[in-house]
Amino acid sequence: MSQVIVNPISTTILHIRSKDADQIVEGLNSNFTVQLASAIEVNQDEEIHCQLISAEIPHSMYCISDDVKNNTIVYDTNQTFTFPSQNYDIYELLSVLNSDASFPLTATHNAYTNKLTFTNNTETGHTINWTSSLANKLLGFAEAPDQVVNDGGTTTSPGMVDLATIHSIFIKSDLASGNVLSTRAGNSTTLQKISIDVNPYNIILLNQQDYRTVSVIQT
Repeated sequence: MSQVIVNPISTTILHIRSKDADQIVEGLNSNFTVQLASAIEVNQDEEIHCQLISAEIPHSMYCISDDVKNNTIVYDTNQTFTFPSQNYDIYELLSVLNSDASFPLTATHNAYTNKLTFTNNTETGHTINWTSSLANKLLGFAEAPDQVVNDGGTTTSPGMVDLATIHSIFIKSDLASGNVLSTRAGNSTTLQKISIDVNPYNIILLNQQDYRTVSVIQT
């Protein structure tokens, strides 16, 4: 059986600069609408194959923040320790935890197992409510139940500390594409997934290892 290669009738390359777009949320350059100066004409018997071919995005998100929803430890039922929104390495994480006088436990890190141990040095027991904490996965306690740490007692995370909390960026659009799926909700609005392989404050690029998604648009 011979294979028929269908070449595109036409190609349009669209350059988008977030500074020129209309922000949906004020101050958030990553959420915007674009109004084309001229329409891309498509006949009813045609379809558009939409693909992202390049991207340059500042790595300006924090690994721990309220936006990522991984910044709180709930203890004694109604008390909350909140990590300030910023980037952390393990040393800064321990420094922030252990310098807060109101948090009743101190934390240490085992560099060989990458696990945290919390120690209660107060004169009374304290409950860590991991099931209602947002930082449980971050600190290695993703599967841990609520637990009481008695005076002089310790608890060690069953999992490992995970400070690489954002692994990729998903470029989304309200274009009606019919061939892109996600594990969260069937047909997806995702145009492209971009892996993050640079440290904070550098530029994230759409690189050759990122599989190129082609969205078929028929409306």
